[in-house]
Amino acid sequence: MIIYIFRHGTAVDVGEEGVKCDADRMLSAEGRKKTASAARGAAACDCAPERIFSSPLIRARETAEIVAHELDMSGIRIVEELAPELDLDATMAWLRGLSYESVMLVGHLPSLAELASLMISDGPDLDIMLKKASLCRISFPGKARQAQGTLEWLIQPSALRRLGK
Repeated sequence: MIIYIFRHGTAVDVGEEGVKCDADRMLSAEGRKKTASAARGAAACDCAPERIFSSPLIRARETAEIVAHELDMSGIRIVEELAPELDLDATMAWLRGLSYESVMLVGHLPSLAELASLMISDGPDLDIMLKKASLCRISFPGKARQAQGTLEWLIQPSALRRLGK
C-alpha cells in the first residue's frame, strides 16, 4: 500500500473573514493559490492515489478538493478518522481495512506528523516536518501497519510549487 500525506494549505485565522472557531477556518486566497500550485507539483511527481480522504474541517476539505482537481480525480471522501487530534490506533486500524493500493490523506498537524511517524517507527514521536501544503509518500509491503512503512519522500511546499510550474 502507498499512502500519500498532504497537509492542508494556509487558512485564515479565527476572527478574520467572519470565522468564529477553528473548525470553520477556510483556505485564504493565497492558500488556495499555493495549494493548487503544490498539487500540480504532486501531479508532476506521479502522485496518483486511487482515493483521497479528508478531515471534515473546511480547510482540509478545500485542500482535498483542490488536489483532486489538479490530479484529475473525481470526488473526495470525508472521514472522521482524519479529524484533528485523531486516535492514531483507530486511524491505523481504519487504514488496514481499506482495499486500495494507494490513498491520499489530507488533514492537520500534529496528527498527520504523528501518524506518519507511527507508520515508519515504533511511535508517534519522530520530528517529521509537514509544512502547509507539503506532501510525503510512505509505502508498505502490504497493508498499512505500525513501523512497517518506508518514508520514500517528503516534499515541502516550495519545492512542490516549483515542480508544478
